[in-house]
Amino acid sequence: MYEFLGFSGIGPPRNILRENPSISAFSPYLPWLGVAVLIMIGALITIMILYKKDSADKLLFINPYLWGLLFGFLSFGIFAFIFKFTFYGRHVIFLYPYFIFAIALMAKEAWLRKNLLKLRYILVVLLLLTWLVSDLRLRFNPGYFKDDYRSAVSTALSLAAASTPVFWAADLHTGAYYGLEYDSIDFKRPIKIKPIRKVYAAANWPAEKVKASMKSFSSAVLVISKKDWFDTKNAWSGYISQHQVKEQVKFNAFSIYLLSAIEANN
Repeated sequence: MYEFLGFSGIGPPRNILRENPSISAFSPYLPWLGVAVLIMIGALITIMILYKKDSADKLLFINPYLWGLLFGFLSFGIFAFIFKFTFYGRHVIFLYPYFIFAIALMAKEAWLRKNLLKLRYILVVLLLLTWLVSDLRLRFNPGYFKDDYRSAVSTALSLAAASTPVFWAADLHTGAYYGLEYDSIDFKRPIKIKPIRKVYAAANWPAEKVKASMKSFSSAVLVISKKDWFDTKNAWSGYISQHQVKEQVKFNAFSIYLLSAIEANN
């Protein structure tokens, strides 16, 4: 919901939420989020007071957009709970028009009243400042940037010698865009870009295949992206944890490791 309110830049980036989908992921961001929550609570209380001043107007409670938003969000939440599906702000973006119109309708009616003018001006200024901070962080903080496929591909290929295999546990289509070609998989290149290097499509491999592959090579480079998508069997994560493999390079949504056959034989 904080994304709907325009505070994406003062909350945890999406990749941090993916890696740690729990309340603890919000801990480093609580100061700014706390300020934003207090401002929004102040705005809500102010609106409630203004509506209470004019009891004949019940628009806050009969706002169709507000109830549409609540019903849609609740329905999607129940669906996600039943099917054990973790959802993020983008999954309920279809509800955003309801949210915009609900807020706009309440703000318009509340602003027409003549009470608490100074408080309203203060809340508006505070909201604008908070949104400004959020926008600046989204623009300049690398943690909020898009998934860095370009850097992941170029770094992995620079780390791998000519005979060193690269295990690519990430999106195939985007990797192909940056010149990757895949071994032992029926994959049609969606674009006409000359391949740079053949790599292994290693997403969601079982543990047996991971161990067998590592025994076949003296060393390898592993590029792994979102583990809830590309390591659903937890095979690569388990291998890294078991052999205490150190992360060499990290980019947005990517971790790159140097693996050796010695680890697999232990």
